[in-house]
Amino acid sequence: MEIMPNWTVVFLQLLPFAVTAAVLYKIILMPMLDYLDERQAAIASGTTGVDAINADLEARATEYDRQLQAARSKGAEIRNAKRVEAKTSYDEKIAAARAEAEAQISQAIEEIQAAAVDARTDLKSSSEDLASQIAGQVLGRPVAQG
Repeated sequence: MEIMPNWTVVFLQLLPFAVTAAVLYKIILMPMLDYLDERQAAIASGTTGVDAINADLEARATEYDRQLQAARSKGAEIRNAKRVEAKTSYDEKIAAARAEAEAQISQAIEEIQAAAVDARTDLKSSSEDLASQIAGQVLGRPVAQG
């Protein structure tokens, strides 16, 4: 039994192994490594793109919220201005209606007072005539008025 290797046999066995390893590296391993590198680059660019899109969406959402808040505050200002305008218009209309009602009431009171004076005058003359007629019937002779 020989302990020392035969270098020719070792070389002859190592040669097909080295050729097979080189061919497998060229045919299978190198394209697979290229594919994995491309895939990793695509993933990295995809996540970078997603991060950019997320940042853009976040900026747009912030801008949208800012514009929405501005629109809400402007709407509140317009609503308050319209409310004050409506209150002023309401108060003016109420004051005008109240003044007109007061004028109508005053006119009606004057008319009623004038009618009451006329009615008293008519009633007084009618009552004097009636009293004179009743007295004439009771006494049986005409009674002088006065």
